[in-house]
This record gives sequence, C-alpha cells and structure tokens, in this order.
Amino acid sequence: FELSAAQIIARDPSNWYNTFTIDKGAADGIALNQPVISGGNALVGRICEVGTTWSKVTLMTDAEHAAGALVSRTSEYGICEGDGSPSADNCRLSFVSKNANIIVGDTVVTSGLGGIYPKGLIIGKIQKIRPDIQGISQYAIISPEADFKNIKAVFVILNASDI
Repeated sequence: FELSAAQIIARDPSNWYNTFTIDKGAADGIALNQPVISGGNALVGRICEVGTTWSKVTLMTDAEHAAGALVSRTSEYGICEGDGSPSADNCRLSFVSKNANIIVGDTVVTSGLGGIYPKGLIIGKIQKIRPDIQGISQYAIISPEADFKNIKAVFVILNASDI
C-alpha cells in the first residue's frame, strides 16, 4: 500500500467514538472513501469528508459504515456493519449463512469486495454468534482490532482503488 501517516487532531464530541479529524487533506492526496488503518493493518474506517489540510474519518463502528468481510479460517463471507451507538466498541458481521462454520475467536478481515477496502485488512475477532430474527442466517459480534479509545495516529491508504 501507499500510505500517508496522519495525526488525530479532533474528535466529534457528539459521537465520541464514531468520527474524528486528521491533519491531512486534499493538499496531501487525501480523497473521499480512502481506507484508514492503524498499525498492523487494522481497519479503522474511511475518509468521509475532505478539506484542504484536514479530513474527517468515519469509524467502522459507525452506523453508516459497512464493509465486505470474510472469516479468515473458513472464507465465509458477510458484511461488517457498525453498531452506531455513541459508545459502540464492537461491530457486527451480518448476513452469514446459518450453516457457516464460524466460531468465537475467528479473525475477520476485509474481503476486497465493494470497491473501498482492499482484501486482508484486519477487522477483528468474533466474540459472540447469534441467529438472526428470521432464522435464515446468523450474525457475529466482532471486537475490532483497532483500539479506538486510545488511537492517536493512523495511516490513510492512498492507492486502495489500484489494488
């Protein structure tokens, strides 16, 4: 990946864990929907607003966030969705086949489908598995790899659409 390191300069007080602002913008090659990661290729979210010298990042725990995902061990596909609550610490792997062989502790990564995130970024680990309301699929609660409460710097993937 071609990365641009950035510092977090502000957090939105109305939804503390769902967005923050970084010190890089259009002048630094930042563009809408570029993926944002922390050390170790842990998915943080995506660029949702760009200024000349700053950008806003929507975290993967935000209700507006969704990413194609797969379970590393079994290659089962699903959609990683944000919880959306202001204190959200987890996200949800939805639309997983009810017969899928997933277990607590499995690692979930981006699938590369959907056009925003390249394949293989680490989303997190499965903490709980539950059937959906209709009983035709199941979902899993994922504990994110990125530490949103203590994160101070991130990397923006500048060339994700080329990968």
